[in-house]
Amino acid sequence: MARLQKLWPHGLIALALIGLTASLVAAPPPATHTRLQVAVPADVYHDYQCWLRQRQVQQINDYRGDCSRRDVIEVALLQQALALGGDDHELDWVMVDSYQRTLVEMDQGRLDMAATSLWQQDIAQSENLWASAPLLPAGSNLAQLYGRADTANATTLTDIKQLAAFRVVSSSQWQADWQLLNGLPHGTLLDASRWQIMVRWVVNGRADLLLAPPLTTGTTVLHVNGSELYPIPGGRLCLPGSRHFAISRHHPEANAIQHALDQGIGRLRQQGRLRRAYQQAGALQPPAETLNHCP
Repeated sequence: MARLQKLWPHGLIALALIGLTASLVAAPPPATHTRLQVAVPADVYHDYQCWLRQRQVQQINDYRGDCSRRDVIEVALLQQALALGGDDHELDWVMVDSYQRTLVEMDQGRLDMAATSLWQQDIAQSENLWASAPLLPAGSNLAQLYGRADTANATTLTDIKQLAAFRVVSSSQWQADWQLLNGLPHGTLLDASRWQIMVRWVVNGRADLLLAPPLTTGTTVLHVNGSELYPIPGGRLCLPGSRHFAISRHHPEANAIQHALDQGIGRLRQQGRLRRAYQQAGALQPPAETLNHCP
């Protein structure tokens, strides 16, 4: 059974067992060989539960459903890949809402893995992290610009130069997104530390656009914590680089875990489940025009 924790900014962890009262401890529990400490953003974990419902994750072959999107189905793919590769560690979910903090905690050995994929270029910056086999290879990573309903209704993007009229919010911690947007025309590029802040700034009118994964087929609205964002027509961008799961080398069984993970990813790919999962989550879609060149 997976356990749920929350990592607070000053290193405190709230251990939350389903159906039990949460209690605070001063530091993460010591690493053991039987459990893996796995970082996951709180909103992703919430939507993963919405998507999973009462199903057994190892039996899932259809990745569609309520709350399905790239990072949500990756929580399932991680568990499936580990199991298919022969790894039997149990997982403790640790709530970490910052991409950069996830990298730091793994680099320092306080967390063992991340439940969602990371950019290869970010993993490579630390000698204490290993990258799995690629989940989404370079050239296949698409993202969509979103805004309020009035912005989406009044805008159709056909030329990259049109972005110069908009205030775009992202995070400098998300290096792939930040570097892409910083190199494109924009009125103002605003830096927010967390995803929830980006959403709030767009909803409140402080920013016009943000970048997020494409919607699944048949979905027309991005729902985030009670807020609604709408895809901008023509606002699809191609992100450079590849995405991977990451493993902390500090774990005493890191080699074996990486081997199992790569074996499992290979089996998911051979079975067609890896491609199906990303297609059904909207991350891999039929060829479509993007505003920028797709490497």
